[in-house]
Order: sequence, then C-alpha cells, then structure tokens
Amino acid sequence: MKVLFLLDRTTISSNFRGGGSARFEMYIRALDKLNADIYVLRFMNDDARREILKFEEDTDSVNQKEIRSICRGWTDLDFDWKIIKRKRFIWVLQGILNPVGFVFQGCRDLRLQLNEKINNVDPDLIWANHWTPGGMMTLINPRKKLWVYSHHDWLYKLDQIRSQNENNRKSLRRKIDDLIKKKAECCVAQKAPVVISGSATEAESIRKLGSQSVYFIPTLYDAIPNINDEDDSQLVRIIHLGGMKTTANRIGLNRYLDIVHPAISQMLSDKGINFEFWVVGDLAGADENLLNKIKKANAITPGFVKDLEQLFRPFDLSIIPYEHNTGNRTRVPLLFAYSQVLVAITETMKGFPFAQHMETAALADSINDMTNLIVELIVDRNSRKKIGMNARSCYEKNFTLDSQLPVFQKIMEKVG
Repeated sequence: MKVLFLLDRTTISSNFRGGGSARFEMYIRALDKLNADIYVLRFMNDDARREILKFEEDTDSVNQKEIRSICRGWTDLDFDWKIIKRKRFIWVLQGILNPVGFVFQGCRDLRLQLNEKINNVDPDLIWANHWTPGGMMTLINPRKKLWVYSHHDWLYKLDQIRSQNENNRKSLRRKIDDLIKKKAECCVAQKAPVVISGSATEAESIRKLGSQSVYFIPTLYDAIPNINDEDDSQLVRIIHLGGMKTTANRIGLNRYLDIVHPAISQMLSDKGINFEFWVVGDLAGADENLLNKIKKANAITPGFVKDLEQLFRPFDLSIIPYEHNTGNRTRVPLLFAYSQVLVAITETMKGFPFAQHMETAALADSINDMTNLIVELIVDRNSRKKIGMNARSCYEKNFTLDSQLPVFQKIMEKVG
C-alpha cells in the first residue's frame, strides 16, 4: 500500500521540540510495521529550513538516517505563504462562506503542487499531519482517495491560552479572524474521512462535530527497557521535562516556580529533607524573568538530554504543572515508561485517561494543591514505588507500537 505522508515545516523525531514530531515518528514506524510504502512530502520555507536541517544534521543524524531508510521517497516542497489583502466586507463574507479557503488563501501555489504530487505518486492513502496539510486536503478533496487527518491540539484554544497568559487585548478584527480560524479548524475535522487524536477529550469533541471516523491513539514508543534499580541513598529528584519553546512547558514552569517550589522548599527544609530540582530541555524560548526564576530555584539545567536512560531514575517525581487540557500527549507515556511518579493537575490529564490518582499518577485539583502532594510523596517512598511500578505496567500494556497496531490496521483496511 502506498501512503503519501504530509508534513508542514517540521521533522520526524521524538527528540524534536513539541509533541507533534514524536507522533509523526510513531506514525511512520507503525506504517512501516504494516509494510506500507511511505512517500514523505514536507512543506518548507527558509525560516523553518535553517532550524530543522541544523537539528537533523547536528542533533538527530542517526535517527534521521533510519527514518529516511524506512521511506520510499522524500520531497521537501518550498512554498511562500502569500499575504492577500481584502476589503473588510469581502474579508468577513469570505470567512463566513468558506472558512478553510479563507485561512489558506495565501497557499494557492502549494495546493496546486500538492495536487500534482498526489497525481504523480497515486497513493492509496494520504496521511495529513496537523493543520496546514489537513487544510490543503480539505480544499483539494480528492475523489476516490482516503485521507487521514492527524489532529494535534485545537489551535484556537492554544491561542486563547497564550493571550490570557500574556494579557493581550485583541482588536475587533483579530477577534473576528480568530472566530473564522476556529470555524475552519472544525470544518477540517468534520470533513476528514478519518481523524486521529492523541487526546481522549479532543477525540470526543471531534466526534460531536459529526466527524465520520475518529480514533484516539496515545503516543507510542518502541520498547523502552525497564529500569527499576533504585538507590535509596540518593536524593529524590523533582524533574520538569520539556523545552521552553513549547507553550505548555513555559507557562506551567512559570506557575510552578511562582506558587509551588518556594513552598515545598521551605516545608522540606523544615523536615530536614533535601532534594534536587531539575529543569531538563532547551531553555531557548524562556524570557529573562523565567530564567531568573530557574536560577533562583537552584535548578540543575542539563539542557536537551537525548538519552533519557541517563536522566531518569525509577520513582523520582516528574511534574507537569500546566493547568489546561491541551498538549502533554507525548510526554506522559515517556514518564510512565521510565517508572516516574507523575505529579500533574487533574484538568490537564482529562485527555489522558490512563493517569489515575495514586495508582499510575498523583493528581492535584489545582496548582496550589500540588505543594502538599509533592511533599507527601517525597516523604513516602512506598507510595512513590507503587505509583512508579504501576505507571511502567501501564506503559507496557498501552503505549508500545505493538499494543496499538490493530488500530492502525483497522484504519488501513478502510482503503478500497
């Protein structure tokens, strides 16, 4: 079976920033296990090319060679997103009548090139990853071609969260533009023959839109060794994993450092208990204020860590202090795989039903409630061990490629 795999200004790697790239690698490896012939078409521009090619050549070269060897073909397609000016009345009317066409009106050349590529490859299945490929496929609407929309977060929700966090006031035009973009996002999800989401709650919201076929597939990883050799003599670590270019990481860490960390430091000091605080990931993207908070917290900052086996020890605490039900779909299975004790907020984990309080994770009702929960877990080694071991068992059952391969098989059986 031929699969045309569409990407927009990103790479295929679980080591790249953000969660999407890890899921792209998951899809590629699952399709390869099912003996698909994979042809990658990646939309690129100059700004994205510099960062992505540097990462692929300098940081991820071994993995990239393996990914390329899996694919039958790989094409990077250059495009420029043209700015098209319209009079206000025409602008609003177009947005109402054809929201997807309005959002992607600057991509006419890209649409023509994609259509040509589809005709040349003649795929049995088209895998459209994220927003721009999904929008292009909605507009092209190829007859007799099954296509899958790989959905990664509602962008309109992320924009709302960023605006609230930065206290940005929007003009009336911007508000109208945001409403049109939201309508366009919903339209793409509605019209896709098959939709895949890494969040259970987002999958349900897409079903409510009337989407034809929706699957919830958590982020999967090839078998990760089980490392349960703990050392009681070492200080417990509190680890925040994730680069600062990602919205959820940046906002969540800020909140943790403002509210939780000073309180737990004092409480544990009063008990005569020491601990280590690690902030792992690229700090590029953090502003000066956040960097100062990290320094004040005496955090250990190793930067990007490629080999997580060198970082994670079983039953340490890994925190996700983000307070919104978006993102985090790639990080949690990794934490489970390494027998980490996930400490997060209940709202954040709604899209991830495998995180059960005091069974596979420790969930707080609010960020303020994380303080006592973290202190209790650091003191109570037995609870940490129970949660960490349960999390590892959950990973083995649900988050390996082989465990979810029947779902991919079911999707591919829809072809024809």
